[in-house]
Amino acid sequence: MNTINVLILRTAGTNCDQETKIAFELFNVKVKLLHVNDLVKGKAGISDYQIIAFPGGFTYGDDIAAGKILANELKMKLQEHLQKFLDRNGLMIGICNGFQILVKMGFLPGMSIWQQEATLACNDSGKFEDRWVYLKKPETRPLEDLPKGKSSSWSPRRGNRKPASSESYPRGNF
Repeated sequence: MNTINVLILRTAGTNCDQETKIAFELFNVKVKLLHVNDLVKGKAGISDYQIIAFPGGFTYGDDIAAGKILANELKMKLQEHLQKFLDRNGLMIGICNGFQILVKMGFLPGMSIWQQEATLACNDSGKFEDRWVYLKKPETRPLEDLPKGKSSSWSPRRGNRKPASSESYPRGNF
């Protein structure tokens, strides 16, 4: 079995990086927590990783919009490195605020990388919601070496709905 290397990017306001690390370690993968500044300053790279995780929290306080500042920082300072990572079929996961970061970078809903085409709005209920979600591992690289089966996770969130007003993004794409 090949070793899968996971990079968890952190910055000011990230708050579930340790939980994310523990979750990945349950699958016997090698995990490294790294501050985004170490990438920006060239102290570390992403070439040795198969998965990059963007954990939850309130990156940079979410002062402008959820995940927007970190998304812009990554686009402006690390786009070339991230593009090479994607070109070699690297995988990314965004959890909570990390999902917002992927949307703001243009990676989701998958229409145009590096160009934000969607955003997330408040839940229809207007309330914080949480529920268990079930994940099934796809049969694709580099996940083929992970144990088969399903995993579950608690999924708390307040802003997780794609606005229905945009005809370009029918509900259910996420």
